[in-house]
Amino acid sequence: MTEPSDERLEEIAGRYFGLAGDDARDLLRALQTRQLRGGEWLMRQGDPAEALYFLVRGRLQVWRETAGDSPDVQRRMLGEIAPGESVGELGLLTGSPRSASVRAIRDSVVLELDRAAFERFAVSHPTLVVQLAGSIARRLEGATSRSPAVTRDLSTIAIVPLDEGPWVDDLCARLFTGLSERGPTAVFHAQPPAS
Repeated sequence: MTEPSDERLEEIAGRYFGLAGDDARDLLRALQTRQLRGGEWLMRQGDPAEALYFLVRGRLQVWRETAGDSPDVQRRMLGEIAPGESVGELGLLTGSPRSASVRAIRDSVVLELDRAAFERFAVSHPTLVVQLAGSIARRLEGATSRSPAVTRDLSTIAIVPLDEGPWVDDLCARLFTGLSERGPTAVFHAQPPAS
């Protein structure tokens, strides 16, 4: 995985915290880049809340874990985190343990802002705390609305047939027609290997 560019990082700092110029660059110096492989846990429910994270690339899922009567842990997916969103704010502000587990569902890059750096910035940039509280409020509002818990802004769909058959071409043609009505669409076919 490649590291995000400085321009991309400044864009995140500006959009999320409302910082620009030297203030944004100061924040960027405090952020640590962390790469996660698909399936890797970023945080586990009950862990101490020592940082908040911004997803730069990839996708994360948020899970609530409960121990039932059996020794197996039961998991319920609460939602997904898309690039440009953050996770871990509530625990960082309240100091309470993580209320959910977060796992990368594909290779992902996150930026980590630890508690010490957050507290330094909160003193010198009080708007940072207001922005963070706003983010939490928007997430809670979304969680209590009647809209579906998971939304995806898909940009790429891959269809990999498990067998040969005319249904594959028919499915791709119908999918292409339907998606073309919503925006620019392209179809790419893999070439069979040469014999």
